[in-house]
Amino acid sequence: MKIRFNKKILLVTGAVFFIVGLFIFGNVLGVQAGSIESDFGLEQVGDDLSLGNQDIRVTIARIIRAVLGFLGIVALLIVLYGGFVYMTAGGEEQKVATAKKILVNGVIGLAIILSAFAITQFVLTRLAQATDYAGTTPENCVVWGGCSADHPECCGSTFDPCVNLDEQFVVKSITPHTPAGATGMNNFAIRAIFSQGLDPAYDTVDEVFAVVNRDLANVRSEFMLNFVDAERKVAELTLPGAGALGDYDVSVSTDLVSSGGLDLETDDICGVFPLDAGFLVDAAVADVQSPEVLDVIDDDDPDTGDITYRGLASGGRIALPQNSSYEIGASIIDDHGVGYVEMIVQRHQSDGTLISTHKTVYDGPRIADGSTATLADPYNFINYLIIDGTYPLRTDPAYPDSYYTITMNVHDIDNNVRTVVSEFD
Repeated sequence: MKIRFNKKILLVTGAVFFIVGLFIFGNVLGVQAGSIESDFGLEQVGDDLSLGNQDIRVTIARIIRAVLGFLGIVALLIVLYGGFVYMTAGGEEQKVATAKKILVNGVIGLAIILSAFAITQFVLTRLAQATDYAGTTPENCVVWGGCSADHPECCGSTFDPCVNLDEQFVVKSITPHTPAGATGMNNFAIRAIFSQGLDPAYDTVDEVFAVVNRDLANVRSEFMLNFVDAERKVAELTLPGAGALGDYDVSVSTDLVSSGGLDLETDDICGVFPLDAGFLVDAAVADVQSPEVLDVIDDDDPDTGDITYRGLASGGRIALPQNSSYEIGASIIDDHGVGYVEMIVQRHQSDGTLISTHKTVYDGPRIADGSTATLADPYNFINYLIIDGTYPLRTDPAYPDSYYTITMNVHDIDNNVRTVVSEFD
């Protein structure tokens, strides 16, 4: 009897794992319905047919989900029934024993279902990530031609829209910001980096910055406003000389509008983007040291550093296939703090002559992290570069043997700059 009972348990457990596996794997694959056409040469039948056009795997997954939900309800009802029998047993040993068996079996059933679901979900998710299976790619990506700058959602797990913030209008960075320390110098510049350019109507300090205080006193009139870039993404406040010692508070105006008409956001799907920063100027010292970009490949040259591609550095020109997204990064430190990074992607002829500029990015330390960047806790710059058809191949007959450069101009919290360059084709 015991052996037969154990066999039943094994059969039920195996069946549950199998069903849940189908369910989850169907979910992982179901959103990739558009890949059927490209992989197997199948095409859609006419749109006028009164048949469902949903991927059969999605349909099966939904049926299995409904069945599992029903079984879960049944198991819960069994547990409730066991509790009812126990409460109404009136002390009779046989009824109490029966109730306990019902409760134990019901709880075991629930545990098996939940455990099977959790384990299978974990395993399949990790397998999908390890094989670069893009479970979020929409069906239209096949029609669109896959990963591209116009359709970054087709780049799957190799692209994170909440890093680039191309669709939002938020404040990406305010520097200096020293929540747990001080600048250690006084020749600073205040900068606010926006994900999109500001409306051209803003041209005064008071319009862009609601608060610039030193020791609680308004000092906005001491600063001059200028924009670092033509797109007006980097608003910079400078002084005619060194700044006075004291505790500074800075706030960006809440009612700003982008050049494209978007209102400034502080909270969206990508997180919270504060408008306030603060820093302590504690020393009458002029900073003259440029920031440092750390080496991944050690070349014993303190004046160079490595730009990484998906976390790796090549030490030379690297080949990047088209229609894919690449995480471009650099680890940066500075003795007083990092201000911002200007990343420029350009195409060159074989002799180095500039052909075109493809992308310019501005980014800086997130407000939550602060501008302090030490060897133990550097500022890690990241931006996703999508190489699509707008990046001609090296074999392009118009410019044979052309190549691309990524130039990073790294600024500290004053005006010292470090430039590093990497090449790809």
